[in-house]
Amino acid sequence: MQRTFTFLLLLLAALIITTPAHAESIRAYVAEMKATPPGDSGLMTTLQFLLANRLNGEGVIAVPSAAEADVIINSSYTQIGKVFSLDASAALPQGKPIASVYEQGDNQDALIPAIGKVAAKLRAEIVKVVAARPTQPIPAPAPVAVAPAKTQEEWISQRIEGALRGIGAAAPSGNGEWVLARENQIQLCRVEGNRVVTLASEKLPLRAQLIALDTLEANGSTLVYATLTDDDGPVSRIYTRDGNKLRLLAQDLHYLFRVISLGGGPRKLYAQEVSQNEDFYGDVYEAAFENGKVQLKNPIKMPRYGNIFNFNRFVDQEGRAHLIVFSEGGYLVVYSDQGEELWRSSDKFGGSETFFRRRDADYQRITGMQFRKRFLDQRILVTEKGEIVVPQNEGTWVIGDSRSFSRYTVALFTWNGSSLEERWRSHKIQNYLSDFAYEPAGRKLVLLEVVQKEGLLSKGGSALRLMPVP
Repeated sequence: MQRTFTFLLLLLAALIITTPAHAESIRAYVAEMKATPPGDSGLMTTLQFLLANRLNGEGVIAVPSAAEADVIINSSYTQIGKVFSLDASAALPQGKPIASVYEQGDNQDALIPAIGKVAAKLRAEIVKVVAARPTQPIPAPAPVAVAPAKTQEEWISQRIEGALRGIGAAAPSGNGEWVLARENQIQLCRVEGNRVVTLASEKLPLRAQLIALDTLEANGSTLVYATLTDDDGPVSRIYTRDGNKLRLLAQDLHYLFRVISLGGGPRKLYAQEVSQNEDFYGDVYEAAFENGKVQLKNPIKMPRYGNIFNFNRFVDQEGRAHLIVFSEGGYLVVYSDQGEELWRSSDKFGGSETFFRRRDADYQRITGMQFRKRFLDQRILVTEKGEIVVPQNEGTWVIGDSRSFSRYTVALFTWNGSSLEERWRSHKIQNYLSDFAYEPAGRKLVLLEVVQKEGLLSKGGSALRLMPVP
């Protein structure tokens, strides 16, 4: 199976796991594992990967560097004859030890189960000790003078509490009112000066997490499409703006939603389903919410890699339509209207830390974990002029369990008949871009940045940036 093969390649490539931070998680860095006697370095890297993988969960996440960590974990593998011992210790960054555990076995069949036991013991001790420590509130950073913007008229808001992951216009484009979302909350907001003021907020079910947010004007009102998932699939919701409040219209909808300006045309709602065995099932449909139900029409057949979150369409100078998607590895791929691949980028673009979980028997058989993470892709924007605009997050790309990004740019391309040519690129911004919107009237991007990840001592922080497109 492709997923099984990909995971085995991940182990052989010895990629170090990182995980997007969630609220109140303890960030742990797993250092290189030591071997006695010195031996197979590939095995040590694999064991290091497995320890980090199994450490994730129940309040602890693995991060890619010691600089990001609340806890540093050192471990060793000792073999004498057929008997082995796995030893691991955890310490605070200042060097104070907080946990020490070990597991022994008398044959190699017991090695992977021993890794799981060591991780479970460490996690329990780390959570017990670190979570019990009194925490001091982190003061907001003092305002600093902003250097002249790279683009004239560029604007950035003050810090917004929380690591936000979704944005949509709360009223007709350009009026400064937005719906913002974090993992378990939706907020109706208004921009006042350089402050973002919350007008109303709605908590989401604890059993579900928000993975995408979109808004659309319909019959004079704003509809908010919140794509939520739990461990069994989509449980999405639809809200309407009611004055300065959000009112729930429908819930537990088994659809993934996205609002797209297909080919730079009018913004429309699209929907796709999920099956038991497929992360994205069947065609993408144009959708509408009418009479309390989601109505589907005009199916769009997806090319290879395509799904509701990672595609758009553009028309070339000869009037031929092309689909553009992100591949699983983050490369831009252009297809003809017959589904033939025409071009693929040399660089990775997009990049998102947002994911949903899927039950996966193959994955469980190899890793011992019941759930596999499926990461989303960034939006692909096609402007009213037929230009293709995509973000490019930079950081740690991992095919397996997690990703971590810390800076980004935005690039604009045009199709020359045979390939995409880059026509413009923003300056590099030292934050993670979680989502973005577009105001066609002023040709402005509204960029939702995470300026601080969530962690044990912080709820995280975000900001809005308004960036004109030439």
